[in-house]
Amino acid sequence: MSHLQRRGTRRRAGFTLIELLVVIAIIAILAAILFPVFAKAREKAFQTSCLNNQRQLVTAILMYVQDHEETFPLVKDVWPLFSQEGKVLVCPTKGEKYPNGYGYAVGLSARALGDVTSPVATIVTADLKVPSPTNDNGLYGWADVDVRHDKNFLFSAVDGHVQSFITKTTATEASKSFILFPVPWTFVVPPGPDELAVAATTDLSMFGTAGYYIPASGGGSPSSAAAPAVVTPAFLDGTLAPQLLNATGGAIAAWTGNGDTYPEYSKFKFKINNTAYTPGSTAKANGLKSIVFPLKLQDTETHLVTLAFAFHSAAAYPGMTFTVTEQETGKSLASQQVYYDGRPYYTRFAVQAASAGNTITVRCDFHAANDNVGMMGLLLD
Repeated sequence: MSHLQRRGTRRRAGFTLIELLVVIAIIAILAAILFPVFAKAREKAFQTSCLNNQRQLVTAILMYVQDHEETFPLVKDVWPLFSQEGKVLVCPTKGEKYPNGYGYAVGLSARALGDVTSPVATIVTADLKVPSPTNDNGLYGWADVDVRHDKNFLFSAVDGHVQSFITKTTATEASKSFILFPVPWTFVVPPGPDELAVAATTDLSMFGTAGYYIPASGGGSPSSAAAPAVVTPAFLDGTLAPQLLNATGGAIAAWTGNGDTYPEYSKFKFKINNTAYTPGSTAKANGLKSIVFPLKLQDTETHLVTLAFAFHSAAAYPGMTFTVTEQETGKSLASQQVYYDGRPYYTRFAVQAASAGNTITVRCDFHAANDNVGMMGLLLD
């Protein structure tokens, strides 16, 4: 066999460098095309599972409503319904790191089913930003809704259906079509004692994100009775400040100092200038009988108000009545008489002005004129 013949029959040892680069480039192009397809398919499967979870949630909640004289549960009563069904609370997109990935619309709390005028548009549960900003997995506003399913968030409605909503930026866009607060002028948390505060702190530090007025001093804290901690929300016209009134309705110029100390006062936890703060006493104003907060709203959005209060003893200070009224229309929440038993009390309610520029007054009338009335703070949103 000649030399040329031997060269013609020699086998190639492998690919050339150029051939390898071409193969790698083809694989990279295919991966770039297929991986997003696989990711979308995976997310679509997660969405289906998440929708099924929320369908089970709303079904159980509506069963509760039927069993309780057509009244929706409070947010604290919702999640125990699923104590034996832990997996249904896990959103597959967020994973088991978060045992509960869903939120309950607290605007439904203690509301009658008949109060909901548009069941198909009123949200019951939705994807929640986790961990829960309020630790109770409550939906207090559109900012709590998490757009986590490929620019979609999923929710259930009062009529029992579940669906997804696609957004361009945030969940707030859904407010034009769907209702998170079905009825303004409702109690989200009815007035009463915080049962947990018997052995723990009443943590209100997640509230007051828009503004607050906290008169009491904790001794070297960010607040003092002479200069209360105040942040006025952008949606208010004017400064957030109360009118202090004596027994005859006359004005009291200002807080005069710190009141007495009592262990229950220090069971409240607020946030001042992004710093956790616990009062050590009440604020003091000689002869104080009533506190009135005039809130002049510059919009017609639904806003949440939290009012915190605690008395030294039930015997000395048997109660307080508070009312919430829109001056221009007379619309109001029913006056609430609250009786104290030495525990921290608070309430949280939703209000909405009929027209921008209307004034909503939050008025606290105490049983008798006294220097130390126990109003611990007013928090907005």
